[in-house]
Amino acid sequence: MITRLNLHIAQIVRRYNGYKYITSQCAICDLRHLTTSSTHWCRECEEALCIDCKEHHSLSKASRSHHIIPISEYNKLPPFVTTISLLCSYHNEKYVQYCVKHECPICFKCINEHGNCGGLTLFEQFVRDIKSSEAFRDMEQSLKDMLVNIDRIREDRKSNIEMIKNKKKQIIEEISRLKKQINKRLDKLQEDIMVDLEREEMECCKKIQSIFSTLNDQAKDILQFNPEIENMKEYASDMQGFLGMGEIQKQISQSENCIQSMIANKETETVILEFTIDASLHFLSNAKTFGSIVVKHIPSDGIELVRSKDKQAQILVTGKNESVYNMKLNLKRQLRTLCNTTRGCCVTVNGGFIFTDYQNHSEKLVVLNADGENKYTIPFSELYSSYDLACVDDKTVAITTGNSHGKTGVIITDLTTRKEKRIINLSSTPYGITFDGKSLICCCKDIRVISCTDFSNTIIPNTAVSAYSSIATHDGKIFYSDLQKNTVTCCSYSGVPLWELKNKSVLQRPRGITVDDKGNVFVLIMDSSIILVISPDGKQYRQIQTKQYDLTKPSSIFFDKIRKQLLVTNEDCFAHLYSISYF
Repeated sequence: MITRLNLHIAQIVRRYNGYKYITSQCAICDLRHLTTSSTHWCRECEEALCIDCKEHHSLSKASRSHHIIPISEYNKLPPFVTTISLLCSYHNEKYVQYCVKHECPICFKCINEHGNCGGLTLFEQFVRDIKSSEAFRDMEQSLKDMLVNIDRIREDRKSNIEMIKNKKKQIIEEISRLKKQINKRLDKLQEDIMVDLEREEMECCKKIQSIFSTLNDQAKDILQFNPEIENMKEYASDMQGFLGMGEIQKQISQSENCIQSMIANKETETVILEFTIDASLHFLSNAKTFGSIVVKHIPSDGIELVRSKDKQAQILVTGKNESVYNMKLNLKRQLRTLCNTTRGCCVTVNGGFIFTDYQNHSEKLVVLNADGENKYTIPFSELYSSYDLACVDDKTVAITTGNSHGKTGVIITDLTTRKEKRIINLSSTPYGITFDGKSLICCCKDIRVISCTDFSNTIIPNTAVSAYSSIATHDGKIFYSDLQKNTVTCCSYSGVPLWELKNKSVLQRPRGITVDDKGNVFVLIMDSSIILVISPDGKQYRQIQTKQYDLTKPSSIFFDKIRKQLLVTNEDCFAHLYSISYF
């Protein structure tokens, strides 16, 4: 059965085969019934010419102005161009004018039909220099833009697939973790109920055994009367028998009273052990599934389509197309931090990872190797907490205590011995800290510079900050966030403000801060799950919604300038490592 598609394909094949024949044979010789290979093509006549006919065509008065090109160049044109007819499809006449209203070329016979259009122009004049026109350049740019957009969508979809696979691993770990927690809890409940069962069984048996003892004593006393009664029958007088019988009756009455007392006191009731399952445990038998897998669709933050025609309406950016507006995070890997309340993170020179756990009464420092495996954990004493940290070198790390239970200050810890080397006491509580290659810089009530030589500290003027502020440095500048003032400030080491971003709509309780190798500032807006990226001059910024990157509640952030990767921790015991690209 011949379908419409088959007919369409056949037409294309016939057209292509006809095109090959037209261009390979000289059209004039063909009219003379001669077969001559063509060497040139006349654009105006739309005919192939051999070398002899080309000479005549160039000398003839009617065609000497025609543009003739080698057939090899003509064959380079795409088929959709060469198959375009320059003759009117209605009258088979050459196009002479162009109707702007209907956007179509017309021949001289079509002019009457378009007489009222009012926008007729000479077709030759209309198409003159079209290949160097703005419209042609726009078309070329549109093709480039489409390729860029396709690449962006392709990369975004690859990133989405990687994100889904990583989320699957995370869900599997979460299910396994929950299963272990349930099993552990059930084991504990089983242990407790077995202890209760053992205790109740022993108490019940003990009470019954005590009744046995009383009954045995009663039976022993009664059995003693049997031989005495026989002797009374044999040897006692009637008077003695009567009086002796009274004594025995007294003993029998006492035994009966004892048994009646047992019955009245319910000591002879049957004791039964029963087991009742706690109603809250019925959820296991009633549960139909372990949970539910929900597929959500949210707008992709990684796709911003380019359309050159709309560039005037877009925000102009500088540099090599690398700005906060076209920045993209690409998930590289996930790390298990083992921290419930991460407030500080960093990457060592050798590529290892260090995290602080600020959870109450279980403060610790967690160290992972470059493969993301747990290397060791350094617990802190009850006197100190672990808030933020900064790597001084591969063997030394500085940790701020934050709002500690006991003492506050900066703890210099040796990672080799896993012990405290020194405690730097400060007059106010330190929170955010960073290392600029020479000195430690931390946020107290103001910003302080701590010498790594003698550990003395100096105050940078005009830098009053509130609690839980974070800090970073880059290119001789200091960047810090203020949680209470809702600001991000850049200043010099002498305290001179360079710029300040204060926008309550985007800066609501900023917490973590870091700077990449280009000077872009990354700020965590923890309560709204946003990473705010600020340009080096503080004039441009962009919000990155972290939920699409599986960061439901980001808690700390660090940029590794050696490997140019961004480390972000989440409040679910996981950290995500991203590379940064520009589209």
